Amino acid sequence: MMLSVPMLAATANDSPQDLLRALYQLHDNGAGPLLDPAAGAERARFFTAEVAQALDQELNRPDSGEMGLLDFDPFYYAQDFEISQFDIAVPKVSGTEVTALVRFDNFGQTVEIGYRLKQDEHGWRIADIDYGDGHTLCKILAGN
Repeated sequence: MMLSVPMLAATANDSPQDLLRALYQLHDNGAGPLLDPAAGAERARFFTAEVAQALDQELNRPDSGEMGLLDFDPFYYAQDFEISQFDIAVPKVSGTEVTALVRFDNFGQTVEIGYRLKQDEHGWRIADIDYGDGHTLCKILAGN
């Protein structure tokens, strides 16, 4: 299923909603550039500097032919996906941090992913992704 997210006049980092809509639009059901080793500049638009650097290190590791720490699509928390019923929920923002929820069905199973977002001088960025059961993107990239 093709995920359709309307183009926005706002930039990706203007609000948590804009950030996540732009992320999934660019990711294009896994066909987009975000997980391409050469797409560091694209990742830097969406992630805090620390997370973007950790992703860059993982995606550009010397043994790239071997299975790495990131053996799944981090935006769907799956290796294979058929996405439907996609929704982004952001609670009222007060301050510079918020956890937004992305909910969708993958092969008919509901999946909920928490995005920990931070606002800095460049706008909103992803500081971590929480998959539940103690699994987060930062822990996975750190080898935990």
